[in-house]
Amino acid sequence: MDWSNHSGFLFKRRFKYKQQSQELFILLPPWGGRLCLNLFLRKAVFKKGCSVLEYEFPRNILSSDWEHTLNYFNFVRELVFRDVQKLKDKYKFSKISVVGVSLGCINACMIANNNELNILCLVVPGNCLAEVLWYGAATQEIRKDYENKKVTLKDLKNYWYNLDPETNIKNLRAEKVLVYVSKADKVIPFYNGKTLIEKIKFYKHPIFYKIHKNLGHNATGLLFYLTPNKSLFN
Repeated sequence: MDWSNHSGFLFKRRFKYKQQSQELFILLPPWGGRLCLNLFLRKAVFKKGCSVLEYEFPRNILSSDWEHTLNYFNFVRELVFRDVQKLKDKYKFSKISVVGVSLGCINACMIANNNELNILCLVVPGNCLAEVLWYGAATQEIRKDYENKKVTLKDLKNYWYNLDPETNIKNLRAEKVLVYVSKADKVIPFYNGKTLIEKIKFYKHPIFYKIHKNLGHNATGLLFYLTPNKSLFN
């Protein structure tokens, strides 16, 4: 599938309809994640009788330009809302579920905020985008760029406040919230994932969570992609 370009923002989307399905699953990728990552996940969702809408975004969705990052995440939110509304009108879906992996958890929580969902699944999420960028192992070059521009962590927290999962989970209306994190995660530090879990529990949302001890960030995500029946439907 070719890249699409709307208002200067690149993305890919793919929709697969399951005949007579009532539920639509939205799959949101990790940073730089490709559609091919969803192979087993897509098959599992489809086998459960659900349709699938999946996306791919370029790595510059997160960059050393804080305003571009802010606009890109807001664009994704509106893009998904428009796509889902069109699909609901055409196929009459009565249930929506959202899966976010790593950076895709930002998109997932923005979409979930104050919207009725069946499942919200967050795999290796963090509570705060600015903190994850500042302390995560994969984004130190971007941090250096911000520091060279005299942009502080406090500045980024202010700029990106409305993007943060901890901002968007207060008004969750999901029937089930699934969260998978790892103590060995260095890309999205475990502290950030644990903080998000505690906030979800504080707001009394119906959460199931699992904390892996030894798997790192990529391995936790890969385990989810390879075992969706166990992780998503068990």
